[in-house]
Amino acid sequence: MKQRHPAIVALDSSVLLIFRLLLAGVLLYAAWLKLKDPASAQKFANAIAAYKILPNHLVIVSAFAFPWLEAIAAVLLVLGLWTRAAAAVAGLLFVAFIGAIGSAMLRESVSLTTCGCFGERSLLCTGPPSWCHIAQNAGLTAICVYLLWRGSGVVGIDRRLDRRPDRAQDNGPGGPGGSGNAGGPSSPAQQASSGSTESGGGPPQIRW
Repeated sequence: MKQRHPAIVALDSSVLLIFRLLLAGVLLYAAWLKLKDPASAQKFANAIAAYKILPNHLVIVSAFAFPWLEAIAAVLLVLGLWTRAAAAVAGLLFVAFIGAIGSAMLRESVSLTTCGCFGERSLLCTGPPSWCHIAQNAGLTAICVYLLWRGSGVVGIDRRLDRRPDRAQDNGPGGPGGSGNAGGPSSPAQQASSGSTESGGGPPQIRW
């Protein structure tokens, strides 16, 4: 396999690290705004209910689950642990927000003052659900897709875990500490077998 230039590897790892930290920061910000106090959690639940998509019992579950999924995914992205799984979860959340926002824009019966993605506050877009909110979530989804494709990069726990099978293979047959006999000392049984072969294939001589 052709190795990449060290400068390209360093640039790729830097981009992955920046994307991981950027996405983690957005997720932590969104989770904190929804979990900082009971009133914020209730307002987020009201925002989900205002979309008129989910039944009441699923509204309660979503209002509880979404912020914690965002927080857990953010921590994993910072650590570079299970990066692809964390990016997949975050991407699904952003896609769900895109679907909800698009549905609200198409229905005249839905009247919202904010998209509710970041609680009472906003990231880049303000006001009711709009194309700006869709573009914002689409950009975040694109970052998730890139991390899902590339992984954590060099700076991350995933890279350390990926290196373990290499050490196991080095200790396999023929390697250091392995059971192979390439360059290593042979066992007494192998020496006896070798001696019998060199002596013309006769029965091994037993020396007392």
